[in-house]
Amino acid sequence: MKLPAKYYFNVILTLSFQQVLKKIINRIVRLLKSFVQISKDKCCQTFLTSTINGELKKLIKIQPEKLSKRYLMGLSVVCERYLNHKFNLLGSGWVTIKHGMKCNGLEGNIYDNSLPVKHDAEGDWLKGRINKSNIIESKRIWALIEDEKYTPIDWQLDFRSGYRWSEKKWYKNNRYGHLPGVEIKNPWELARMQHLPQLAIAHVVAKSNVEGFYESRVYTDEIQNQIIDFIAQNPPRYGVNWMCPMDVAIRISNWLVAVDLINDKTFLKDGFIDVFKRSVFEHMMFILENLEWAEKGRSNHYFSDIAGLIFTSVYLPDDAETFGVLCFAWNEIVNEARIQFNPDGSNYEGSTNYHRLSTEILIYSTSLVLGIEKKLLRTEKTSNALLIKSLVWREKYKNKKSNVFQFDSQLKNELSRIIIQAVRFTESVTKNNNIVAQIGDCDSGRFFKIQAGMIDDYNEFTENDLDHRHLFFAAKGLFDTVVTKSTADIEPWADEIIVSAFVNGHNLGITDDEFFAHKEIDIKQIIEKVKGLDEGYWKETKIPFNGAAVADDLILCSYSDFGLYILKNNNLFISFRCGKPKENGPSSHFHDDNLSIELRLGSQNIYNDPGSYLYTSSPEKRNNYRSSQAHNAPRVIGYSAIKPTKLLFDFKLDSEPTMLAYTNKYLVGELVKSDWRVIRVVNINENDITILDGAWGAPLVKNYIESSLNTPFSFGYGQA
Repeated sequence: MKLPAKYYFNVILTLSFQQVLKKIINRIVRLLKSFVQISKDKCCQTFLTSTINGELKKLIKIQPEKLSKRYLMGLSVVCERYLNHKFNLLGSGWVTIKHGMKCNGLEGNIYDNSLPVKHDAEGDWLKGRINKSNIIESKRIWALIEDEKYTPIDWQLDFRSGYRWSEKKWYKNNRYGHLPGVEIKNPWELARMQHLPQLAIAHVVAKSNVEGFYESRVYTDEIQNQIIDFIAQNPPRYGVNWMCPMDVAIRISNWLVAVDLINDKTFLKDGFIDVFKRSVFEHMMFILENLEWAEKGRSNHYFSDIAGLIFTSVYLPDDAETFGVLCFAWNEIVNEARIQFNPDGSNYEGSTNYHRLSTEILIYSTSLVLGIEKKLLRTEKTSNALLIKSLVWREKYKNKKSNVFQFDSQLKNELSRIIIQAVRFTESVTKNNNIVAQIGDCDSGRFFKIQAGMIDDYNEFTENDLDHRHLFFAAKGLFDTVVTKSTADIEPWADEIIVSAFVNGHNLGITDDEFFAHKEIDIKQIIEKVKGLDEGYWKETKIPFNGAAVADDLILCSYSDFGLYILKNNNLFISFRCGKPKENGPSSHFHDDNLSIELRLGSQNIYNDPGSYLYTSSPEKRNNYRSSQAHNAPRVIGYSAIKPTKLLFDFKLDSEPTMLAYTNKYLVGELVKSDWRVIRVVNINENDITILDGAWGAPLVKNYIESSLNTPFSFGYGQA
């Protein structure tokens, strides 16, 4: 998406002359490199011309009898759908994705860009689709698919709107956000191929003759065919699915886990492993050359990039180059964990859903490295910094420690604390229906989808993107013990089994220093001041208990770094938002939600944060879902709490939030600007919950609580 010139001008105003000069030089360098690269790619194939010697590592062994019957029931059904190329992604519903498919449209927008193809075994159907420099190799790769009944997937298609990108277009020349209803995240989500590990688990289960599954080779053949299909139709640096390095990293990590789970050469086709190993290396080098690094505000994108480097460098055959990549990536993931996770365990992007993604990345990366740690420490390899191509990589190698593998007891304790606190943050924001409070953006992003919760009726097999319990089980696999109360006495999820396989008995030690601060205030005085305001300047809302003793044994969970304060027990959940972006941290996923609350009483949702729904495919909906009007947040007439912007990922707070008090009986926060002030009090009484709002400087916006209920609740990205 092209940003307006005004955006860059405003950014320049915040920088010093030296910083501006550096950015200009870097921009010129990138443009020159792109010009040289695209010129080369037009005349020379972008696939590597050499083979990768040695074998990929085998790290995962699982016992299918440990998988729950409930999980296996769902696995057999969804895997049958995957075998038929049916996918349910980002609100699409179950659809068969193929060339020439008719799409239902998104927000009333339908495009008809996908044409049917008549594929053949030799790959002649790829002519005119793949660029000239890659067509010969793409045809050779496609010919590895021996199943005449296999139908190619259209990887370039937005399978909701029907818009289609081109596999012939160089990756940096693709556009998005330029047409209404066109959602680039749809082909990206499909191309992450997070269903492949599930197919691989089905293969392991089928080998044990579990009822309800096909013969195991059905699953292994499909995994290989889909990977071959993708590689043939998506040459490196061409098409929509090489645009975002984060998605490249997620894709290759899922491929590696799926192929590792097959773990038997008798199930692998001739020629597949050589093509696959080469593609793993191509993915690794692409990520290195396109790291989503920035001096300020690095996010889950960069975190995913370096996790992808960890997976590729661990699985590829050992040599100085892959060891160098591993050293760099491991040191970076540790450094980013220190930066991106707040001291209270929350993630600094201001979103409970992006917190889930980053925590998942950290758990899986740590478990993978833990399992091979002793082997690494026994080697005396030296990484080769001369092989580094990325600017970021070169800068990091100025630090001598970057090419040394480090994982001492002090670092293990530090990572243990970060991960445990991160998982417990997710437990704190989880309601009694296993749904998390939606704070900030939600794009349903995952690193792996080994096992997912389901919405309502399990038989519908629609993922519940707001059920984050898989983190609890992944952490249990990492520590080999219960980290959260939510996993006690519950049959294991598949995430626990996979993480345990990675760790291979080398579990992290657990640290337990959980403590929640509280802050008191003269609540009666605050209430008197608010109720003494003129009519229109204060509002009181009461929610009765209806006889239920919901206020007993309320637990306060305070996360001041994140700006979230929670009161909860088995019957009641209240979250109170009062926070701001961190200095030098990202703000693109924040919402105008200060002083908003989520409230669940028993089995009834009283107030919900509606989520995000869409980003670039509908700017209007994007801005609506992140506005204060969607969040039951008190505001004053004629003033805004944030600076106006037309940019979809630009957020600048124009007021100061302060949490005045937080105890297990009441929560008080305020939002202040020079000419106005708003305060909210949530008070837990014997028979009701009272929400009291007051304003100074201007009257309260009318019906702000009632109007917030008009925004449809989104269970995940693309769903409303």
